[in-house]
Amino acid sequence: MLARWDWNSQKAPRKTLGITGAENKLRVAILPELKLGNATVRNVVLLVLDDSNQNVPTGEKTHYQVDAILGYPVLQALGSITFTSDGHFLGGPNSPSGQNGAKLYMHELTPLLECEVETRKVLFSFDTGANSSVLSAHYYRSFPDQFKGLKKKTHRMGGAGGLKETQSYFLPQVQLGVGTTVVALCDIPVLPPIGTDPDKLYGNLGRDLVDGYRSFTM
Repeated sequence: MLARWDWNSQKAPRKTLGITGAENKLRVAILPELKLGNATVRNVVLLVLDDSNQNVPTGEKTHYQVDAILGYPVLQALGSITFTSDGHFLGGPNSPSGQNGAKLYMHELTPLLECEVETRKVLFSFDTGANSSVLSAHYYRSFPDQFKGLKKKTHRMGGAGGLKETQSYFLPQVQLGVGTTVVALCDIPVLPPIGTDPDKLYGNLGRDLVDGYRSFTM
């Protein structure tokens, strides 16, 4: 879990990289008890970043302050989690069970979602905190015919540590097979190598993958 912190209260910060490749200082702490609705999670490990590193640009003049991010250990403790389109978060044994879904894997603490592109099974990282999806240079190399006639344009991507600007292709539409359904993502940027984990996969899928559904369960 990520949280905010009185930055002057500790010494010797460590470092981590955000999705944009920006370097972020962090400290580690233990939260004895965390209440989520009717659930209580104990001894939660925290990665604590300065507020400014979690102030994410969403445009040239807009930004969004992230106060905390629930990480995999907390979600794993709940067992099953469901996000609904009306803004609710359900967890534990009363969460609906998913049926006919896509395979979900874990790479260290990152969820990986198996989707189908042009009859090929490929892996994407899945970030429920990302507003939109991006594809990687690995995707570009794997499906070169999709890029015929396209030219690169400027793309600005915000994440922990600030804003990164790249020259990227934009695919007008991408068809992803997710379980028994097909999701169409529109105007999706395809990034050059940026030196972070998504380079090794076909991209990072955000909430635009699931926004059209009443709910989704992990």
